[in-house]
Amino acid sequence: VTEPLTFTAQYETAPLPEPEKVHVSFMDSEGGLVHGTTELIIDKGSYLDALMIPVAEAHGGYAFTGWDNDVTQQINEDIVFKAMYERTEARCIFDGGEHGSVVGINEFCVPLNTTFDTSSIPQVTADKKYIFIGWDKDPATHVIDDDTTFVAQYEKDLPWYKKLWKLLTGKGCLKWLLWILLILLALWLV
Repeated sequence: VTEPLTFTAQYETAPLPEPEKVHVSFMDSEGGLVHGTTELIIDKGSYLDALMIPVAEAHGGYAFTGWDNDVTQQINEDIVFKAMYERTEARCIFDGGEHGSVVGINEFCVPLNTTFDTSSIPQVTADKKYIFIGWDKDPATHVIDDDTTFVAQYEKDLPWYKKLWKLLTGKGCLKWLLWILLILLALWLV
């Protein structure tokens, strides 16, 4: 170099590397539906905006409890968010059974882990020659923790003379009292 030299750096605009993309999905599950955009392609390392997250609507008897993954996390890979629902109600069905029918409404929705309101228990009409004796489970004490069916129970209606014979030959102290009365009556007649 024989004289002073100046080197000037030369630049040109380089294209920016295109950011890597990731796939985000939102799914519904039993208990509700997801409304809105359920498939997104976003830049890797970015966060979801609140407007990007679809609305999860719960069906009757369920409540939306959130997503199975944290929607506020940084998204660095393909991810699926599943809507989670919790059951809040159960169906109670009153079945008339084999020898009768239920009068009025026979299906109700009740909160989970409660007992059935006894004032709402429907009436039962028994077929001829049968007597309604109750339900297979007591609605007043049975805790409803899932869909439940209460089935009406019946016993055959006996004629009066068979009822008397059953009373005289059955168990208990009443049987002995009736026999004593019958013997006293027979002795009195003799």
